[in-house]
Amino acid sequence: MSTITTITSNTRSTAASAGEVRFETDTKKLVAYDGARWREYRGRGMCVDLFDTQSNLLQTTPEGADDNFVVLAHATDTNDFLIYDGSAWYIYNNN
Repeated sequence: MSTITTITSNTRSTAASAGEVRFETDTKKLVAYDGARWREYRGRGMCVDLFDTQSNLLQTTPEGADDNFVVLAHATDTNDFLIYDGSAWYIYNNN
């Protein structure tokens, strides 16, 4: 089983790479680094319903995603997780 690295809101790395995803144990929020800042996903929740190759997933534009509702996908060829927030895909390299 794959896991996402856990942190706290006080231990967010300033040396993160774009696309890194973490789960904050103190706030219970999923956060992703976009290359400039950590973005928190909160609100209505997440939808896990996409399973395809990474290249196919990156070409899709899921409907209904925004800052309050993200789409979580699994790339079957790379075993990475991808998060779409309504404007861009973020890749969590799971290897």
